[in-house]
Amino acid sequence: QVALAQAPPPGPRQSSPPPPEAKVSTLGDILTGQAKQEYDAGRLLYLDGDAASALVKFQSAYDLSHEPRLLWNLAACHKQLRHYAELDRLLKRYLAEGNSVITAEDRTEANALLQTIAPLLTDATIEVNEPGASIYIDGTLIGQSPLPEIARLDLGTRKLHVEKPGFTTYDESIAVGGGAPLALSVKLIKEVHQGRLRVVAD
Repeated sequence: QVALAQAPPPGPRQSSPPPPEAKVSTLGDILTGQAKQEYDAGRLLYLDGDAASALVKFQSAYDLSHEPRLLWNLAACHKQLRHYAELDRLLKRYLAEGNSVITAEDRTEANALLQTIAPLLTDATIEVNEPGASIYIDGTLIGQSPLPEIARLDLGTRKLHVEKPGFTTYDESIAVGGGAPLALSVKLIKEVHQGRLRVVAD
């Protein structure tokens, strides 16, 4: 069982969650071909304490198989990397996409983890004056305006980037300290293209 403490362990080998195989013992039998190879490689990397590389392999296995239980493995990697906002997002996807394959115990555990990491996140509403703009937090696309739900941000300095064709890009560094929710307003400005008219007189 993955145990998520309020403060993450100092190193990947100390008090780390058990390898994801302990959670999804049948994945090795379910996955086939390249997806299984990527999964097996990710598991070895995770056991060796290399969560960043394991994340790449587990993501590849998920992209190839779309097996929802791999979302738990991805979440375990993000926990080790202290990416709590991404952990929150993946746990919710795991509950939604794995609805037909995860057990009641799995669901209870995932919901308990969501409650545990809640104090480490800040809710933010991000309003953009233009619809259809792509919104990025720390380089990760979180959706397009208007966002259908509140964004959850990790503590610390976060980088907000908003872009839409035909408008100047918006970049801002946001200090996230926890506690009260944040309300962010983004105003995109249309790009103005100036042309030159050349008149030739005979």
